[in-house]
Amino acid sequence: MRGERHPRLGVRNALQTRALLLVALGLLTPLVILGILSMSALDDLSARVVRDQQRLARSAVDHVEEIIRDDLEGLYGGGVEPDSPARRAALLATYRRSRLFSSVFLLSPAGEILWEEPAGGHRDDRLIAMPAAQEAIATGRRAASALTTLPNGAQRLFLFVPLVDLDGKTTGIAGASLDPARPVFASLLPAPQTGEGHATDLVDAAGEVVATTDTGPARRPSVAPELLRPLLHDQRPFAGRAGEDVVAFAPLHLFPWGVVVRERAADAFAPAYAFRRRMLALTPVFLALAAFFTWGAARSVLRPLLVLTRAAEHITSGDLERPIPPLPDDEVGRLGRSLETMRVRLGASLDEIRSANEQLEARVAARTQELQRLYAELRDRDERRAELLKRFLSAQERERMRIARELHDETCQTIVALSFRLESALGELPESGIRARLEEVKGLAGRALDDLHRVIFDLRPSILDDLGLLAAVRWYAARHIEPLGIAVRCEFEDVESRVPRDVATAVFRIVQEALLNVARHAKAENVLLQIAADEKRLLIEIEDDGRGFDPKSVELPSETGRGLGLLGMRERVEILGGKMSLDSAPGDGAHITLEIPIPKEVFHA
Repeated sequence: MRGERHPRLGVRNALQTRALLLVALGLLTPLVILGILSMSALDDLSARVVRDQQRLARSAVDHVEEIIRDDLEGLYGGGVEPDSPARRAALLATYRRSRLFSSVFLLSPAGEILWEEPAGGHRDDRLIAMPAAQEAIATGRRAASALTTLPNGAQRLFLFVPLVDLDGKTTGIAGASLDPARPVFASLLPAPQTGEGHATDLVDAAGEVVATTDTGPARRPSVAPELLRPLLHDQRPFAGRAGEDVVAFAPLHLFPWGVVVRERAADAFAPAYAFRRRMLALTPVFLALAAFFTWGAARSVLRPLLVLTRAAEHITSGDLERPIPPLPDDEVGRLGRSLETMRVRLGASLDEIRSANEQLEARVAARTQELQRLYAELRDRDERRAELLKRFLSAQERERMRIARELHDETCQTIVALSFRLESALGELPESGIRARLEEVKGLAGRALDDLHRVIFDLRPSILDDLGLLAAVRWYAARHIEPLGIAVRCEFEDVESRVPRDVATAVFRIVQEALLNVARHAKAENVLLQIAADEKRLLIEIEDDGRGFDPKSVELPSETGRGLGLLGMRERVEILGGKMSLDSAPGDGAHITLEIPIPKEVFHA
């Protein structure tokens, strides 16, 4: 009858529809995924442009801070007295060496100018009235002013470094002024990385531009100061769109200044826009090709699918007792015989699988309990070790500070009193051999006092608290290693924000011991210091070109004390939970690698 439909025809149409759908999905799905991935790649490309801008901003910050830090460290030199010939000589040397400083000066806490170079360049009441100077006196930390207009119309930036004695009292301020109009000031910023639409700006604490690489005739305005002030106040980086530009902002760590990297959005995203237009143009071609291959594939597999459908119906019904009838000797026939073998084996293996699952669940439960117990023990051990590390490092540094304070309060005062007594005795003696000897003793007492001051600074260098680990390492190398004729090259990444203060102190002591070993034993000409960090570790490498040694000969300290320095380094590294490796050979220098874990709470913060 015409109203009735043949069963095979219904099966054929169902298989044909299914085959078409499956093949279409098989072809179209990769195309859709490719399109989604392409759009995602475009978004990633746009995000990468923003990230590249952020990296450029951070790179520019590192460049600026590297130049400023070298001059800034010179303001800390000259001993502990706020106004002394040594302090003035150190500031004068810094002024002559610096490419940025227009002047240097010393201020008393009351604002009086004790000394300046060049002379007569400032009014003391204006300097001490600056908010940055008041901040330096109040907090005991370095500070920088915003762009300031002087009475003569010139614009200057001022740096203020408080001079703190061993008791933590501010005894004065060492400062410097910077003239942003000088051509050398523009060298703080790296050259543009891309086309004409790219520019890099250095902004002060008020968000005003003090230096820029955009010096062309068609100079574009920078980011509005009102948008930058919250970022400068919070020391928070930013990357994204701002009007018609792609903007990245990175704050300086030394002072509340920042670097802005900006580029026209049309130039930055030009490759992404071009790729998107090409994808839209090719999409209809891809769809047409997918439809053609779908039709051809469905037509070629329709007959084998009909035979396979009839043969597989018994298994899909769940009747494993009913055998599959014989099929022709072709691909579908081989598949049918394979399905029959699978049906027989499937029934036999169900019981085995059920038994195996029960045993596996019991083993998994037992192993889970054991792992939970071991994890609890490991967590408890890590907590005890972390607490031990904190107590050990704190006690060690407190003892160093106590010794430094006692040396300053007692021994230094005794030597000073001895010098005064000798001076008094010299005033009462006539010219004679005894007077010459007493003058020699007085000179020895002065040198002993200077040496004692150096020992106090070695026990607890204030630069470690003021400028951080990297500056302290540079300072120690410049003060103790380079005067011996050993060239020290430092390659540091920005790790200050990732390293806690107690870990930074311990790492400084380890590096200090390593450099001391180089100075005493290596007879090296060059030393390379590298400090970097990844998400979990602080990585330190110290390499010299000295005479080297056999590492096995210092595994255990000898009676003469040889090897005690390396043993102390290993103990400190182990207390921090890190690893230390030593690679050396006679005549081949030495290479020390340190891996110090960074606490998780610091990383996540």
